[in-house]
Amino acid sequence: MSPERLEGTRVAFISPTPLPNLPHVLVPSGSSPVACHPLQLGGALVVVVAQLGGGSAVWRRAGGPGSRFVRLQALGSGRLRRPHAVASARLGGHWYLGVADSSKGGTSTLFVGGGRGFYPHQALRPWHRDTHLEFLELGGRPALVVCSGTRRPLVYRWSGAAFAPHTDIPHVPDVYAAKHFRLRGHVFLCLTRFLGDAKVMRWEGSMFREVQQVPARGSLVFQPLALAGQRYVILGNDYAPSRVYRLGPGGHLEATQELVAPTPRAFAPLSLGHRHFLVASSFKGATQIYRHVTVDLGS
Repeated sequence: MSPERLEGTRVAFISPTPLPNLPHVLVPSGSSPVACHPLQLGGALVVVVAQLGGGSAVWRRAGGPGSRFVRLQALGSGRLRRPHAVASARLGGHWYLGVADSSKGGTSTLFVGGGRGFYPHQALRPWHRDTHLEFLELGGRPALVVCSGTRRPLVYRWSGAAFAPHTDIPHVPDVYAAKHFRLRGHVFLCLTRFLGDAKVMRWEGSMFREVQQVPARGSLVFQPLALAGQRYVILGNDYAPSRVYRLGPGGHLEATQELVAPTPRAFAPLSLGHRHFLVASSFKGATQIYRHVTVDLGS
């Protein structure tokens, strides 16, 4: 490992560690789930479970902490053929739920929350095998980035009632997923491609422009996050060690460390008191848990 140097005499790195015992809840069961997205709806905790078989559904926790989840509604019956990713945003006082559909004949759909569940609001572009969508804010207006396996990512802008296509992101075909972060008033996108270099893009007022490209063949996750007061971007890889990048000035990434995380699909920060952990979910292996450690090398 190549730890990140801080203040000359201190190093910070992410180390494998067992996680202390945590309370657990009874979670929804499903058939071939591909996404599990929690959010608060009407003061209750709900979980959206998108799955390939048996239909996607919204589950609601029946009571307080530790209580069971009960099925609230089927989601997108007849609309979602092969859901691939789920994201949510609160717009104009309402919760909106976006589901990317990766089937050749499917249509990614935007749902709006109301009453006791989510209801279809807008169909996005059809026939493009979408793999991911990301809600964000551009120039003070809500926006949505949709990634596809057959064309360049498309940026939508919110009109107050629906999302309208605004521009695509040039020179980046076959983007698997997009994750954004904000730095000094600027909006950046981390784009990952399984068969090409990952890229960091910056919003320039009307379109995204490239800031940096990162070797990433075999990667399906390129995720910015904050851990122990530090800003990182983590690149997961299916065929090589995953890499931890420190977020430097201007949105540039500085490589700091490698992680042996098998076939990672998502990274999540977790803080327990003064201890900070990174949870790495895996497609083929066990979930890995790392602890953020800072060591003083001064005399």
